[in-house]
Amino acid sequence: MYEVEQLSQNLIKEAIVNQASDLHVIPTSQGYLVQMRIHGQIKSVKRLPSKQAERLISHLKYQSGMDIGERRKSQSSMLPFVEQNHKYTLRLSTLPATPSESLAIRISKQNSSTMIQNLPLLPKQLPSLFQALHYTYGLLLITGPTGSGKTTTLYSLLNEFISKKNRRVISIEDPIEQSIEQAVQIQINEKAGITFESGLHSILRHDPDVIVIGEIRDKQTAKLALRSALTGHYVLGTLHTHDCYSAIIRLLDFGLTRAELAEATRMIMTQRLFLPTCRYCERERAQECSHFLYRGRKAVYETLFAERLRETILNQEVPYRKLRNEVRLAWSLGYLEEEEIERQGLW
Repeated sequence: MYEVEQLSQNLIKEAIVNQASDLHVIPTSQGYLVQMRIHGQIKSVKRLPSKQAERLISHLKYQSGMDIGERRKSQSSMLPFVEQNHKYTLRLSTLPATPSESLAIRISKQNSSTMIQNLPLLPKQLPSLFQALHYTYGLLLITGPTGSGKTTTLYSLLNEFISKKNRRVISIEDPIEQSIEQAVQIQINEKAGITFESGLHSILRHDPDVIVIGEIRDKQTAKLALRSALTGHYVLGTLHTHDCYSAIIRLLDFGLTRAELAEATRMIMTQRLFLPTCRYCERERAQECSHFLYRGRKAVYETLFAERLRETILNQEVPYRKLRNEVRLAWSLGYLEEEEIERQGLW
């Protein structure tokens, strides 16, 4: 095995062992810095000489099908990875940074059997999440910042639809992060003419019960999603917004009307992840804590549905921030300290 290949294998394996969600190779004036995001925190793990790091990036670009000669434009691709019989998907992204190219890798474990009850939720939030399974048509939006667990929640809902509701699921994604048996999954390929817009047109002729849009990014996709929801399909999609109300504003910016949204939208949920306070020591989210890797993060949700959702859309009122109540609940149960809530930006 070549040295650069061994280096790439070792770095990715180390990231997996440390339960890192992301691996970064960042150019600096003194070589490259390798960082990992573990439970939401950035940790610097080592430095690499510039030539060695550039060979590493070129190797990973080649392995994932990128153009290794192109360094002036950003590129993205996917790469499968297997470690101890567990399958992972690596989402690679490059940027033409200064003084050289930068690489980011999102690490996703392939687990097609995750169900809602197995998610790291607060018990009192399970009913609101199961509410999403009761609808047969309309639009469901899962929102939140990057790395908040939207995709995990989305795939859990799909598994529930297939295994318990016996519904036909078709998705269009960029990229496909997990393979789901009994679901038809379409990968965006703009070079081949497969876009969200063209894919949605084709999906509607393929007899779906549930349509999944990986991310609603533009006016055309938003309008097609709404039209599909209004014609008897159940449409699930994600948006990068801060809270439920921001999702409504974003859709209005895409040219949708309040009347259309009120008629089509069934539920909007915003997700956050927080790291519980260690029960065994007084360290607060310290990576040096011996229990840091085993604590895991919990999910909290803000949800809007039924009459409160309709009133929020039509009356332009900022909804009651249920998320704050859920965070206070976590705090009261001993999951969080007050200072930690503020530091993690949950309020």
